[in-house]
Amino acid sequence: MNPLSLEQYHPRDYLSITSLVKASRCMRMAYYSGQGLGSAVEAAALVFGSAIHAGIPHAFLGDIPKAMEMFEKIWNPELQDGKRNLDRAKIMFADCALTYNNQKIFELIKPPSDARIITNDQVNDWEILFALDIGLPIPLAGRMDGIGVNLSGFTTTSGKKGLWVLEYKTSSEVSGRLAACCEYNPQTIGYALALSQVQQEYEVIGTCYVFLRVSEKNTETILHPVLIKEYHYQDFLGWSRDIGSKILGAEETGIFPKNISACSPYPMFGSPGYLCNYLPLCKDTPNWEEMAGLYERSTKRFDLFETQ
Repeated sequence: MNPLSLEQYHPRDYLSITSLVKASRCMRMAYYSGQGLGSAVEAAALVFGSAIHAGIPHAFLGDIPKAMEMFEKIWNPELQDGKRNLDRAKIMFADCALTYNNQKIFELIKPPSDARIITNDQVNDWEILFALDIGLPIPLAGRMDGIGVNLSGFTTTSGKKGLWVLEYKTSSEVSGRLAACCEYNPQTIGYALALSQVQQEYEVIGTCYVFLRVSEKNTETILHPVLIKEYHYQDFLGWSRDIGSKILGAEETGIFPKNISACSPYPMFGSPGYLCNYLPLCKDTPNWEEMAGLYERSTKRFDLFETQ
């Protein structure tokens, strides 16, 4: 296998859950991502999701007007459709607030003052940015949507108050199937591990997902807490070190093999589903650069630095 050109490739100065997952699926996907290749079209689902993320903390606090104010700072009205618009956002925030108050699984709190890593790309003041040493030359970096003090019946082993990582997900499907996919999951475990390292006041007991349905008519919010066990952390560290080492090795050699079993879910799991976004670059040409013009190059990255 011939090495690929690294002329426009951006070597990673940190790893993320997303980059690790992409590389574990297919090293060529990691290469295209390192080239900054993405969709040239602004996806309504992504922008709407980011806008909802910005307003959720205020919905938890019962301030729907403020939630909408934060939403409108990000949302592009030109992208609106039947299920992604101002009216649907307001209804979603109201349902989110009702579910939060009725279930009382956690109480939203601001990040601890000793959180060490910040970025200039925060969506709201409740996010926590981190860089975690996982035993590789570069750290694992990421951004948690928020944290909440435990109010449920789950207990801690240390006697400290329990703390949840909060992860917000907008989806057309809100179901037990979706929740099951988040149980034994790199983000679920990795973010809880990171939170246990950036603060010592609380005992981290797991990750609580907040699922919000995106629909023209149906409104639904589900809080789904996932307890993390100590051996899950070891599983995550073994996986992240293995995949991270492969990424760094590929960046040295320029060898990023294609995993043709990962182009769709069917060869992997026996069920049809979404195709890889980069499939045309692998399938339709022997030279991916001939079709690179179909994608937009992005240089956006986290700006990581330690607070003083």
